[in-house]
Amino acid sequence: MWLGATFLLTGIETPNAHATAVPIIISGAGSVELYRQLTAWQDDMVSATQPVTVNYVTQLGDGLGRQAFVQGGTFDFVVSGTPFTAAETKALSDKGISVIAAPLQATAAEYVLLPPQVTDPPGNSKNTIFAIRDFVALPVGCDDIVTPCTGADTPLYRGPIKFTWHNLAELTLGVRLDLSGVNYEPFWSAPDMLKSMGLHQVVFTSPAPFIEPSYINRSEPASSTFWLESAFQARAATMLQAAAKDKVVHNPPSEDRIEGLSRPGISNVVDIFASTRSPVTGTSTHPGFVSVLPPQAVQDLLQQKPGLAVAVVQVQNGNCTSPTDETTCEWVAPSTATIDKALQAGNGAPLYGLKESVPGAYPVTWVNSLYAPSTGLSIDTANAIAGFVRYTVTAGQAGADQFGEGHLPPVMVTKALAAADEIITSNCVGSDRKVVTAPNPEPYAPHLPAVDAVGPVKQCASTVLPPPATTTVAATTTVRPTTTVRPTTTTAFVPVPTYRPVTPTVRPVTPTYPPTSPPAGPPTTPVATTAPPPTSSTVPPTTTSPKPGALGGLPLPFEPPGRGGFDRFTTSLMGGALLWFGWSLARRHSTSALT
Repeated sequence: MWLGATFLLTGIETPNAHATAVPIIISGAGSVELYRQLTAWQDDMVSATQPVTVNYVTQLGDGLGRQAFVQGGTFDFVVSGTPFTAAETKALSDKGISVIAAPLQATAAEYVLLPPQVTDPPGNSKNTIFAIRDFVALPVGCDDIVTPCTGADTPLYRGPIKFTWHNLAELTLGVRLDLSGVNYEPFWSAPDMLKSMGLHQVVFTSPAPFIEPSYINRSEPASSTFWLESAFQARAATMLQAAAKDKVVHNPPSEDRIEGLSRPGISNVVDIFASTRSPVTGTSTHPGFVSVLPPQAVQDLLQQKPGLAVAVVQVQNGNCTSPTDETTCEWVAPSTATIDKALQAGNGAPLYGLKESVPGAYPVTWVNSLYAPSTGLSIDTANAIAGFVRYTVTAGQAGADQFGEGHLPPVMVTKALAAADEIITSNCVGSDRKVVTAPNPEPYAPHLPAVDAVGPVKQCASTVLPPPATTTVAATTTVRPTTTVRPTTTTAFVPVPTYRPVTPTVRPVTPTYPPTSPPAGPPTTPVATTAPPPTSSTVPPTTTSPKPGALGGLPLPFEPPGRGGFDRFTTSLMGGALLWFGWSLARRHSTSALT
């Protein structure tokens, strides 16, 4: 009662209760970058007071996920790292639908390198990291490309792998141009790469020469492709223009795959790295692989293949000591801390820190958003999607560290919570529903401190009164009175059975009865005084009740002395005689009729 009074005073209502434990199912598709975090989110959402099952298709990726959402009929929401295109927005507008964007996950793109691998000696596969040689001290007869320098005195390079944006564009776009954008340049001889890592020359521990590593792209339209091309546009525009001229990429940037070797989905790219075999020839000798993966996929790779000699490439941000010298810009490796620095400084803006001076910021970052329709959702679906958003941007962010992902900055969390309320208010329209205010996101979100701390939220409640008792319920209620008859039969009268009073009348039969004709002389008083007087306590008034089974309900033809006013034995004899006389008359009458 007190709690209900509090809701009344504060103007807070609770939506219609969903007492059933049957989960509400919501379906989505889109970005793959959240696939491991999503598993934890799904587990928590099912544990809510009103369980919510989040079905999500990761195989489509951002672009195809949005297309399926626009077509309608399959997905309640879509998650994408890039906004809807003008064509997609128009297609939705033609249906009278707009989208509501709720920031959901902070992520990044990480370059991962598997160095060249050889089989040396034959049959013995091993990873080969390039070695450092001082250019002046190189032995006679070897160089960096045609004749690699070998020898026990060649120390292996143990430092971080650093590729400039020009080097990354060479690998990703397949353009082999020097910094002037004119001359061909072998990848491992690029002066800016050698300078970045403090090398004079790159050689290998294998005697075989190698070309640049193979870039493995994802074949589905993905936001990572869009943001990488956007980064090249900002930091390696010459390379992007050259690649676009050769129709390798689109300029301006798009999500469409980059021409070249590709595989569908993140998991297939991870499998290629884990196999350490060439995706083209299937052999264990190859020039190495390089690809772009989200942080949680890199963790998957390292857990799937412990000890694999992969390197996460460091890139440069916009924190440079000399604006005209790219090599003076800060080198940063991706991590939760460096991703957060970029997102916090830019309030969630994509690629923030790529051109801006933000010390310690990893610049290849963006935010994946959940897009929901502004109309057409059912009451349960709208409540469930809003609850999912409210959970993921609060308690759901706690798991970002373990996956190497970033956290949404506070401004993005505020925007997401406002979007969750908008999902409710825009879809909760009609005579059958109304918008109410609940004290917290429950029951459509898990009962967790961070979720409850959100405070009052909008939810959608049905205005339709519960239907009257259904026919099945009415049937059970009408049957119940018949069951009440059953107790009347089972509470069979235990009032004194009819045969119980007969026993006192039988007991007096045992004495010797006097003769039927009284003796001569007046009756003596002692007989009357010695006869036991009847007592009402032992002889009930129903002593004349018939004994069960007695013919015609007549009493026994004997009467003890001192009881009654006539001779029952004589009466019985006379009755028998009259019966015999009547039977004889009837027999004679029937005989005469026959004759």
